[in-house]
Amino acid sequence: LLAKLDMKENDETGYMSCSTGNTCSYVVGAGLTPTAGTFRSVINYFKGENDYRSGVSNTSPISDSCQKNFIIYVTDGLPSVNETGGTGSATSLMPGVLTRIDALRALVKNLGGTDYTFNIKTYVLGMAMTEAAKPHIDNMAARGGTAVDGHAYYADDPAALTNALNNIFSDIV
Repeated sequence: LLAKLDMKENDETGYMSCSTGNTCSYVVGAGLTPTAGTFRSVINYFKGENDYRSGVSNTSPISDSCQKNFIIYVTDGLPSVNETGGTGSATSLMPGVLTRIDALRALVKNLGGTDYTFNIKTYVLGMAMTEAAKPHIDNMAARGGTAVDGHAYYADDPAALTNALNNIFSDIV
C-alpha cells in the first residue's frame, strides 16, 4: 500500500514515466475529485443499495445492530466536481460533501425487519494539502466525528502517511 501511495515528491519524470494507468506501481491522479459522489457511493454501499452511477448491486457490510463502521477518506485535493460531474469551487461544493458525511453519521439500515441507526464516522487524511485547503479538510473531519483538536490527519511524506494511518487504526481499535 505504501508503495502505491508513494507521492513521487520532486520526481516529476518518475511520476510521468508510467503510462499504463491503474497498473502503475503507484497511484496516478486523475485530476478530478468527486468527493460528494464518492460519499454517496459509500452510503449506498453501507445500505446495500445499487450504486447510483454504475447500477452495480452492493452487499452491505452491516450485519449486526451493534456493529461499528468507519470510513477512512484519503485525498490529495478538495472537491472539484459535484455528483453529476459539474465543476465548481471547493467552497461551492463543500456543502454537498458535508451533507453526505452527515448522512453517514445517521445512516439507517434495516436488519431483520427493524430499522437501526448507525453513526458511521469518517476519518479524513489529507496528503500534501495546501494551508488554504486545510480548513475544508478539517471541517470534513469535524463533521465526520474524528477531528483531533479540530483537525484532520495530514501527511506530506511516506513516514507521515504511515504515522497518520497507524493513529487512525489505533483510534478505531
